[in-house]
Amino acid sequence: MQGQSDYTPLKQKHISGILRTCQYGLNPKEWSHDDVLFVDCTAGSGYTEDGQEGSPLIVNGFARTSYVEKFKHLCCEIDKKDFQKLKNHAGKLKNATIEQGDYRDIAPAWLDAQNNKKPALGIIYCDPNGARDLLHGVDMFKSIAADRRFSGMDFLFHFSLHAYKRNHEAGTIWADKDIIAVTDELASFKKYAYLRLPTGRWQWVIMHLLNTDKVKPEWKTEKVIAYEQWKAEQAKHMQRGLFDQPDLMTPLTETMQSI
Repeated sequence: MQGQSDYTPLKQKHISGILRTCQYGLNPKEWSHDDVLFVDCTAGSGYTEDGQEGSPLIVNGFARTSYVEKFKHLCCEIDKKDFQKLKNHAGKLKNATIEQGDYRDIAPAWLDAQNNKKPALGIIYCDPNGARDLLHGVDMFKSIAADRRFSGMDFLFHFSLHAYKRNHEAGTIWADKDIIAVTDELASFKKYAYLRLPTGRWQWVIMHLLNTDKVKPEWKTEKVIAYEQWKAEQAKHMQRGLFDQPDLMTPLTETMQSI
């Protein structure tokens, strides 16, 4: 069981939509002859239980269509069973490296090995189970953001505000900060930050961090706004008690994993 829900297909649709908005901003012809780099920190098994493509297939399909051969793709998965399932689909993934383990141990070495001549273009994507596994990687993301070799890479984060809030209120160590302090830190990694408003009963958010204002990850059917506007609206929601929802599942159980 991979913790899927009715929300999962919507998440996959949102990922595809955001990738399409990035297509011209991640154009190596306008920048260098280097490969565009994609890192999926929490790749999962590759498919949902009903056979829909998960993030590795979505990202790889986008890369093949947009960049043909001019890309490389790293998929990290810590769960052994999901890793093996993803390995079984390796033939459907072009220019992909699939590694089993913690993305914090894998991604930096893989990026170092690319030897791009100019600052790399690409996306680092992290879709954790709730919020914990994203926040465990904050130091790594901060280090990558500060490294000129990877300054052209976007960050794409997907996490649950509700899961964070429940752990924060319970005094869990990794969730010790106020949620706005957390999002402020994440948003600081790049010059521009956009967020989709929280969706679903677990208040799932997609955060896109990038270096340019020429690419805006927005489309008509979604409510994606600049971070400062999102933060102002979030403060209003918290004042109205948006997070004060009845318990939906066992406390501290983060029930939805990345696909």
